[in-house]
Amino acid sequence: MTDPEAPTRSAEEEVRRLRAENLLLQDQIEQLWRSLKSRDRELRVLGDSLGCRLERAVAGVDQDVRSWLRTRLNVGNGAARARDHDPSRAGA
Repeated sequence: MTDPEAPTRSAEEEVRRLRAENLLLQDQIEQLWRSLKSRDRELRVLGDSLGCRLERAVAGVDQDVRSWLRTRLNVGNGAARARDHDPSRAGA
């Protein structure tokens, strides 16, 4: 003799098992989401920090290049002024 309620019990057990599995998966998803949000914040902070460092480095290089150009232009202008005022070249 077979139990007429056996399929129902089996289905109810399967539903309970699936619900428990679902809750476990939801918990894992929430943990992963929190971890991702935390990593996202860490990466944003790191990105901001690297961006600031890069801006300072570029500004420093820019300043170095400007100083170098200024020095070269001043040397060049000084040589041109000296040449223009050279008495030995007066008639040239």
